[in-house]
Amino acid sequence: MADTGVRVTITNTSGAELGSFEGNEFQSFAQMAAKHGIEIPTSCCAGACFVCCARIIQWHDAIQIDKLSIPLVDVENNPDGSPREVLSCIGGIKPECFKDGKFHHIVLQKML
Repeated sequence: MADTGVRVTITNTSGAELGSFEGNEFQSFAQMAAKHGIEIPTSCCAGACFVCCARIIQWHDAIQIDKLSIPLVDVENNPDGSPREVLSCIGGIKPECFKDGKFHHIVLQKML
């Protein structure tokens, strides 16, 4: 495992791993997953329908919920204000995670 970079793991609704891949600074989680053969259901691709919502299991601080556009529906937050869920069609990885010299492992659980 690398000492720097971003790794994204996607699990199903039961928590079983569906796949893992290196993160991309410029794509949404749904786009990255599709590129690696992992289906995350999408419908509107605009952050309005909630179909692509995923629970954030690990590394909340590395996730930008408005990477591609502003969410049009509310997602749940943790008590500390960090996101508990992300709309994977518009959410992605914060740019600073690719430049900070640290290793980040994001784990997302599909809700559908």
